[in-house]
Amino acid sequence: MRARWLSGLLVLLVLLAAGIPEVAWGQTTPMEGLEKLSPEERAIAERNLERWRSLSPEERARVVENYRHWKSMSAEEQRAARESFKRFKALPRDEKARILQDFQRWNELPDARRRELQKAYERFQQLPRSGASAF
Repeated sequence: MRARWLSGLLVLLVLLAAGIPEVAWGQTTPMEGLEKLSPEERAIAERNLERWRSLSPEERARVVENYRHWKSMSAEEQRAARESFKRFKALPRDEKARILQDFQRWNELPDARRRELQKAYERFQQLPRSGASAF
């Protein structure tokens, strides 16, 4: 459950940090890279034009990828991610820093190691729940 909570939180953090919330900026000047987006994605980018302008091409690609992932999530998954983010914002500063540091360490792991750890976590989740006395 914690991994699911954390993954939902992290998706939401990335989306919010990248400026995906539809905040109208009132500017509609064409920008490089917008032609590659769907009409819906272009409209959001244009409403967040100053943020879009400040992004590198790599960051823009990541924002689009994250946005598409967000849109592919079910309403329940989006709700859970919003709730997780709300809980994250309420945490003390040092706890937030620890979580972000842990996330950075996770992202720096090689893909093979991440898959190995994910499988181990899934096996752990399947263990029978016999209480704390088992440890």
